[in-house]
Amino acid sequence: MRKDFTVWSITPDFDIDISEALVNGIRHRIVKAVGYPRNVEDGWLEQFMATSEPYDVSIHIHPANISSTLVNIHRQIIKQTSDLYSGNSENTPNPALEIKRKDTMKVYGLLYKGKEKMFNVSLYVDSQAQETAELGLMTERCKANMNALLIVPRQADFRMADGIKSMLPIGVDALEAQREFLTSSLCATFPFLYPVDSRKDGIFFAHERSTLNPLFIDFDSMSNKHFFILGISGSGKSYAAKFMLMQHMLAREAKIYILDPNAEYSNLVQKLGGTDIVLAKDSDRIINLFDLAGEDFGSKMLTLITVFDIITGGLTESQKGVLNDALVQVYKRRGIEATDPASWGRKAPTFSDLRAVLEEMKERIRRRAQSPEEKSVDVLLNRVKMYSRGGFFGFLDRETRVNLKSSILDFDLSGLPAQVKQLVMFSVLELISREIRKDKKPKLVLIDEGWSLLRSKEAENYILEFIKASRKFNASIGFITQEIEDLMRSEGGRSVLNTTSTKILLRQNSSNLELISKTLALNDKERDYLLRAEKGQGLMVSEQGRYEFMVKASPMMHALITTDPNEAAFLEAPKREKHNEKKEEEVDCARGFYREDELSDEKKNQLIHAGYVFHKSRLFDAHKDCSFYVKKQPQESPEHSLLCWAIADEVRKRGGEPVVMATVGADVSVEIGKWTVCFEVETGLNIEGHGPEHVKEKMMEMQRKCDKLIIVVTQRDMRGKYEALTGVETITRTGVPETVDKLFR
Repeated sequence: MRKDFTVWSITPDFDIDISEALVNGIRHRIVKAVGYPRNVEDGWLEQFMATSEPYDVSIHIHPANISSTLVNIHRQIIKQTSDLYSGNSENTPNPALEIKRKDTMKVYGLLYKGKEKMFNVSLYVDSQAQETAELGLMTERCKANMNALLIVPRQADFRMADGIKSMLPIGVDALEAQREFLTSSLCATFPFLYPVDSRKDGIFFAHERSTLNPLFIDFDSMSNKHFFILGISGSGKSYAAKFMLMQHMLAREAKIYILDPNAEYSNLVQKLGGTDIVLAKDSDRIINLFDLAGEDFGSKMLTLITVFDIITGGLTESQKGVLNDALVQVYKRRGIEATDPASWGRKAPTFSDLRAVLEEMKERIRRRAQSPEEKSVDVLLNRVKMYSRGGFFGFLDRETRVNLKSSILDFDLSGLPAQVKQLVMFSVLELISREIRKDKKPKLVLIDEGWSLLRSKEAENYILEFIKASRKFNASIGFITQEIEDLMRSEGGRSVLNTTSTKILLRQNSSNLELISKTLALNDKERDYLLRAEKGQGLMVSEQGRYEFMVKASPMMHALITTDPNEAAFLEAPKREKHNEKKEEEVDCARGFYREDELSDEKKNQLIHAGYVFHKSRLFDAHKDCSFYVKKQPQESPEHSLLCWAIADEVRKRGGEPVVMATVGADVSVEIGKWTVCFEVETGLNIEGHGPEHVKEKMMEMQRKCDKLIIVVTQRDMRGKYEALTGVETITRTGVPETVDKLFR
């Protein structure tokens, strides 16, 4: 029997059976669609195309002649009407035929008026497998998936050769299993490609570029929750990062930490009710690099090696040895011993303390003849002098003063000199590292321009360990940078990139793209797309797959996260006008409390919306209750919060600069000369809830961290109990003004 020319020209290895075709060793079975659902929605084939089965799908579309189509439809209407009349006459009504007739009449009207056109459409699916049994299972799954969409499947038995022809991209519909489609129904079939996973698990991040289908990142199903945002300046990195931040906050209720070297997140954090921690030369907020703050002594020593590696530009082995001896001595002078964990909570040393130790070491070494350690001591001493009081960066020579109780924390480093920005970024990262280890609640850490931390080999190793370890504490690390060349040429940078499970690539330039392509194995299509991507568009590479995306926020969210200065000015203009109109009615939400009698109804509403609570208290008056609106601190009662704010207000009246609810320290702390004075407010709940021993240990720890501790109790009968238990000066609320006054005399 002579072979068909088409079959022969395609492949010499071709065999036909009743229900399958063998082509080049692969078994094929063609299934045709002979019926379709009565009504379809846009993209109705997406569900079938999104399955992971290895199907090939072929669709043939033939425009129908309008004249002959109208004639044929008219004949069908006549026939259906006749059948209905006959059935009704014999008392055998046919509801299905009645529905069919109405549909036919509707189609006829649309075609006749020119609102629709008719097409003859064929849909074929090619199931493929190595073995007949496997092919049978594949075919049954195919039919089941088609039936789920109300598509009626039928095998092309005895016509497999025609089926293979119909599947090939040669425009031949040999099976001719055609059904009529109107223009609207045919349009709803496209786009039928669905590259995005149909699951809606995880965090919504963007829209798939071609279909605008939502794109979700399921961090919980991946090996880690970390992501990397990479793009040139102006590509939309900050916009994408802010969008991701808000989705984390909404979907996971995560605590958020941001390393913000350029103050790009400050406005957003303030609008979301977070805390903007400004670390600058003239700021009252600072982090003491020597502070243990819950870290064990050995780990702190290793961290300080990294700190001084950054300070010196790279430590030699000799310098590491000298530094180790000096650090042990400086902590010893503060009563902190490596072998005594109970001493680790005492007040930490500063750069000035280390300078004194190094100067003594230098003096001892000079007495020896040609000591090899002399040069190392000189190098370390010269550097430490710069960070001590009187040095260029002496503002770092202070105790830690930061409040970490907010759910969104932005560490604004924009006011720092460039020479110390890398060092302070590392100190913030170390502080965050300690914080995220405290519990396993969801957390997000955004490190903007993190490439600068990779300049030091020791810091590079620290970051890699931090990223790997944070997974155990339910933390997601986001690394954002535009310095792509420096990052990709760094071994640590490539390691960080490879460690993260999700890479978000925005627009690149040709010089950067070559480096990225080698690392992430980008194909030509992906390379071309990243070169011409518009702002906010990019490629996401993750363990879930590779997707072209566009970040598209709602108008309200867009107004919050936009970084375009012209757009931001336009959005702020109406707010400024409204602000000017009602300026007299605005209140200062930086204040901790207000008396009710000084507020109008408008101001009360503003305070309630800002999170203030109504509370009655005697405050410093022993006999008279007053009404207040109080800014309630997290996990504290209104009474406790009110007293803290009121004590701070008394200190401020006398020229002090109090810190309320500091992470390291008591409820209220203030520096008066060389002394650090702390106030601890006690309402009695600590003794009731945790017991006297807990309170005693807490006060002992507080005493070690300050020069003078004062306990303020809310009830007179509690004073003697607390003094006897702790041995600490205890006053009642009525004695606060007088006590503060004495401190400032």
